[in-house]
Amino acid sequence: MSSKIQTFKTDDGSVTLFDPTLNAHYRSTHGASTESTHVFVNGTRLPQRTSSWTVLELGLGGGMNLLQTLKTHKEQSTSGQLRYHTVDWNPVTAKHIRELAYETQGFEESHIALLMSLLEKAHNTPDASSVEIVSEDGSQHITLHIGAWEDIDVTALQADAVYHDPFGPKVNPESWSTPCFTWSFNAIAPHGILATYSAASHVRIAMVQAGYHIASTDGPGKKREITLASPDPDTLQGYKQLSRERYLAKGQAQDT
Repeated sequence: MSSKIQTFKTDDGSVTLFDPTLNAHYRSTHGASTESTHVFVNGTRLPQRTSSWTVLELGLGGGMNLLQTLKTHKEQSTSGQLRYHTVDWNPVTAKHIRELAYETQGFEESHIALLMSLLEKAHNTPDASSVEIVSEDGSQHITLHIGAWEDIDVTALQADAVYHDPFGPKVNPESWSTPCFTWSFNAIAPHGILATYSAASHVRIAMVQAGYHIASTDGPGKKREITLASPDPDTLQGYKQLSRERYLAKGQAQDT
């Protein structure tokens, strides 16, 4: 992990990381915390689920999505266990998390400690393909899969929520391809929802080619819209549903 990674204060006061080598921010500069809550936690409708939660995340990054999910899970007294699987080919270090000063942004010390322990375990376990941390009360299980998504088998997860949150297509085009969305499609439950900050046409084409039905809703802050997807179109009721056939036709036109 590059030692050149810097902290960056976003418009809502929360802090994210910036990699100058990639010229990429880990979260939206318009509001890291706002984006995480709006797009991923609320976008996948996790707070509305009263049973156990299973989450698959592509791109742990600075851990903001994990912390927001841990916080929301604790606040939902009716929810059961949380199983959180996150995939990152090059995890940040605990030092980077300390520099983000999450304790000043409303997150519990115990949740920050889980994130720190997860990363310390990952960096202190040579050649580990995955590491796991469990909360003290046993209600929150976090697994970090270390490697490229295509090398990690998550087909048995039956995820309620998929956080599609890698670096953007310009930096990481493989993670916005049809094979990548097929990878998550094979891991999501029939009622599950995938959420991503992207509203790009080529991303939506890749989603429908993988089998997803798609929808949009308002984005956070200055972002106009985001994309939601599910194997079941009824699960997306309440969002603006988009024509799967239209995007499939767009994809066919591009291929000719």
